[in-house]
Amino acid sequence: MDTIKIWYTEVERIDMRKDVFGRDIIPSSARMLLPGDTKLYGRKSTKNDRAQKSLDDQRESCFEFAAENDIPVTEEDWMEEEAGHGGDEWWEGGGGSGLEGDRMEAARTRPVFTQLMRSVQAGTVKCVIVWSLDRLWRSAEICSKAINIMGRKGSLLMDKNGYVDISSPEGRESVLINAVNAQSQREHCAVNCRRGVTKSRSKGKMIGNANSLGFRAAGSKTGQVRHIPEEHEVVRRIFRLFYSGEDERGPLSSGEIAEQFMAEGYVWCPDMHARRSVKRTAETQGIIYDGNIRRVLKDVRYIGKQRHEKSDWDCPTFLYEGEPIVPLELFTRVQEKITQQAVGSRSSVNEYPLSGRVRCGICGHPLAVQMTQAH
Repeated sequence: MDTIKIWYTEVERIDMRKDVFGRDIIPSSARMLLPGDTKLYGRKSTKNDRAQKSLDDQRESCFEFAAENDIPVTEEDWMEEEAGHGGDEWWEGGGGSGLEGDRMEAARTRPVFTQLMRSVQAGTVKCVIVWSLDRLWRSAEICSKAINIMGRKGSLLMDKNGYVDISSPEGRESVLINAVNAQSQREHCAVNCRRGVTKSRSKGKMIGNANSLGFRAAGSKTGQVRHIPEEHEVVRRIFRLFYSGEDERGPLSSGEIAEQFMAEGYVWCPDMHARRSVKRTAETQGIIYDGNIRRVLKDVRYIGKQRHEKSDWDCPTFLYEGEPIVPLELFTRVQEKITQQAVGSRSSVNEYPLSGRVRCGICGHPLAVQMTQAH
């Protein structure tokens, strides 16, 4: 027991700013940073909560790193990109070749990243801290331009692992090689994923998450689903209510079907809610949304198919005892009804009796509708 206590005591004495050989991990110039010289940048390309590293986690990690290395920062030094911006997006004005007449600037840019790089260029930011370098870029081209600007301006760059050398040609080359390798791996993954989807389709295999009303995933590597027979009957009832109704009550809309189920006290897939990052409360547990019903009505898995990129293919794992959950004839009629309703709703928007038929006798300009306020 005493040995364990002594071991922990020795660990606490280690200076985390030095490597195992006693050399400084953080350069001496970092000790001369003044308040306001350092910015901490965070980015998250997805807006959901399922990604591993949230903006809050990035922020906490960056501030912890600054505190451990005596780098003066305040809350105002945190620069957070709005969730949804990718690492392949440039700063404003970036992305072109620099050749005369080239207008191929990036169509979508990162506003906060733009502010950061402008501050580096102006010399007001002397140190940038990120959780990981891929928060700054996921493009070798952006990486090359950014580290050249930072290196030329003498700005320090750090991530959760310590100081990133961009002051020397060898250091910049190492950072760029890592960015090239990462981009190459992502591009290969994109190609291989598409090839894998095509191969799985040809074999009738399942692709994606199977969890939905009537089905649950049987394991990520099995390619099979677990059927829930009692939920199958709920699915068939939804189709019947939408197409023909029941108990002398005519066809119901998707919203009316949701209200009907809630009035009956039906709870929609409570086991799936428990696994989601955003949990339902006691007040929202019984809510069934209009979108829940619409997704069921359009889901081709209930006739033993699967859809990817607007194309369908046979997927036998979604058949129950060799038969589709919803009869094919009923499913087809429901899709026709949905299409008719969509066309009808579009044709009724902004429709006026003489629209497109009356023109000015002098200039030939078509009739325009102008809203006026009654006095």
